[in-house]
Amino acid sequence: MKSHENIDSTDDSEYLFELFKSRLESKTVADQPYSPWVFVELLKSGVRGTILQSLVKSIPEKVVLDALDTDKTNLYRLMRKKRLSPKQTEELNDLTAVWSELMSFFDNNKSSVRDWIIQSLPALDGGCVLDLISSHYGRNEVRLILEKMKYGDFD
Repeated sequence: MKSHENIDSTDDSEYLFELFKSRLESKTVADQPYSPWVFVELLKSGVRGTILQSLVKSIPEKVVLDALDTDKTNLYRLMRKKRLSPKQTEELNDLTAVWSELMSFFDNNKSSVRDWIIQSLPALDGGCVLDLISSHYGRNEVRLILEKMKYGDFD
C-alpha cells in the first residue's frame, strides 16, 4: 500500500482514471494500492475530464449531468479539462462505484440495469432509481435496496 511519502504524480493521477474506467467496464478492480489518506488526496487532485466520455457511454447521460450538476453544453467543456474539481471527482468516484455494484448485481447485463433503473419501484414509493442515483444520498438508498434484494429482505 502506498503512503503519502511515495506518491508518483504521473502514475498516481492515472490511477483514478483507470479505476473509474474499470468499474464501467465491469472489470475486477484490484485492491486499492493506497492508504485512505492518499486516496482522498488523489480525489482532491481531480481526475482527467476525458473520463466523462467513458461515463456517458456506460451510464445514462442524464445521471452524469445531474451528478455533476451541469448541462450538456458544460459537459463537453468538462471533457476537455485537464482535471475535474475535487467535488466532481468525488461524485464520479461514488457514481462509478454504485454503477459497478448495479452491474455486478445484474450479472453485467447492461440492458437489465438500464431497464431496472427506470422502473417504478415500491421500495421507492413508486419512484425510480434513475431519479435517485445522481445524488450521494440517493446512491446510498440504491445500495440499501440492492442489499435487500440480495437477501430477499423486503419487510
